Amino acid sequence: MTSTIRNRVGGLLLTLVVVALLIGFTPVSARLLRYVNGSFAPTPYSSLALSTPSAGTTGIATGSTIPIELTNHTGLATTYYWTATQGDVEISRGDLTLRNDNSTTIYVATEGAVVGTLRVALNDTKIFLTVPIISPGL
Repeated sequence: MTSTIRNRVGGLLLTLVVVALLIGFTPVSARLLRYVNGSFAPTPYSSLALSTPSAGTTGIATGSTIPIELTNHTGLATTYYWTATQGDVEISRGDLTLRNDNSTTIYVATEGAVVGTLRVALNDTKIFLTVPIISPGL
């Protein structure tokens, strides 16, 4: 008889804990969903990054090429148009179609660039990176 009472008390206690967790988690869950705009799904994105991260601090010599990683996680195959500029002067441009969930290296030419900063940007986006351009032999 005592074991039957213990089983019922244990079952009742377990039920109370589950109900308490459900009631307690509901407001937290609503706050989390508001924080992530209603979805925990990954956000589509594209990105540019230097293939050699140290080039962002050491610089690239004028006349050489800059290897840049282009990544597509937009959910679609996308054609990217990029432009490399110094101020208002276009140094180079290119385009590339990349399937979803793929990355590739684009090689940006720096012929015609002068010592300073080169900006490589994906056209019609806010995605860009800057690279210091240094004199050859430094």
